[in-house]
Amino acid sequence: YIGRLASGKGIDVLLRAAGLMSREGRRFKIEIVGGGEEEAALKTMAAGMGLDDVVIFRGRLEHEQLLEALGRSRALVLPSISRLEAFGIVQLEAFCMKKPVVVSALPGVRQIVRDSAGGWLFQPGDHRGLAERLGWLIENEQEAVDAGLRGYRSLDRLYNWTLISERMEAVYHNCLSARKSA
Repeated sequence: YIGRLASGKGIDVLLRAAGLMSREGRRFKIEIVGGGEEEAALKTMAAGMGLDDVVIFRGRLEHEQLLEALGRSRALVLPSISRLEAFGIVQLEAFCMKKPVVVSALPGVRQIVRDSAGGWLFQPGDHRGLAERLGWLIENEQEAVDAGLRGYRSLDRLYNWTLISERMEAVYHNCLSARKSA
C-alpha cells in the first residue's frame, strides 16, 4: 500500500485480510508506505492482531525510497472504501514499475484495472475477497508478472498526456457547444 493513512483508504481492510492470511498459514509481507492521521490506530490494530512480523509500516518515503519499495513488491494494493477515491493514480505508478494492482472495485479505481487488465478487483470493504485475491497472487507469480506487464503496456495506449489533453479539450469544446445552443 502506498498513500495517506486516513479513514476511507481501507487500510484496516488490508490488515484484516492480512490477519486472515496469517491464520491460514500463508507466507507474505505487507509494506504500508505513507503517513497520516490513522497511522497510530492502524499500528495498534496490526499489533493487536499479531501482525508485527508480516506488516511493516514504512512511513513517508522520499521518491527514490518509494521506487525501491515498489520495485521489491509483488503488487500494489489499493483497498479504498470511500467513493471519494476517484482514480488512484498510484495504480499508474505501479504500472510504471511493471507491478500489478489489487484494488477495490470503486467506480473510478476499477476502470483502470478493467481498461488495462493490469490487476484484480475485490469488493470495497471485503477483507475475505482481498485475502483470496492476495493468496491467489502469492501462488501464481507468473500471472502477477504478466498482469504487471499488461498494466505497463497500457500506459502509453490509455494514459499518455497527449491523449489525456486531447480528451479534456474535447470535453471543454462539447460543453461550450452545448452552452451556445442552450
